[in-house]
Amino acid sequence: MSGAHSDYPEVVFNAEQRAFVYMEIIINQNPTTVRLHPLQNEIVADFRHLFTKIDVQLITKIDYIQMRATPGCLEFIRKYEPKIPDGLCMAFLRHDASKSVSSDNIFNAPRVFEMAVEMVRNVEGVNERNQEAYTSHHLEIQATTKMIF
Repeated sequence: MSGAHSDYPEVVFNAEQRAFVYMEIIINQNPTTVRLHPLQNEIVADFRHLFTKIDVQLITKIDYIQMRATPGCLEFIRKYEPKIPDGLCMAFLRHDASKSVSSDNIFNAPRVFEMAVEMVRNVEGVNERNQEAYTSHHLEIQATTKMIF
């Protein structure tokens, strides 16, 4: 195979690896103190300006589609995509902040968008409030799944 399709397994692997590393970070630290990017304050402010009413505790696929259709969303992504490594690459966005990354709790989103959601969850204390729940879920997944990391 050639072209973009031949890179697909690597893209999925990178998304899985990033998601796993991120979960380890927020399990082992106070998420409110985690800075995912030097521009985190600006990214969070712009995200919240754009999506004032979204509850980041639980983002459904319908919420995500509506968010992507919001005027200004594409400009938000374009603004931060060059500043975030692999900003347009696929990432796994957690649907429910009380659960870890798992096949039933993710959907694909650009890394810029996934990072913005997780930054908001950290800054607003959503991940801190859910730390016990997603830690338990993460450990359960690790116990039943052979991890390659």
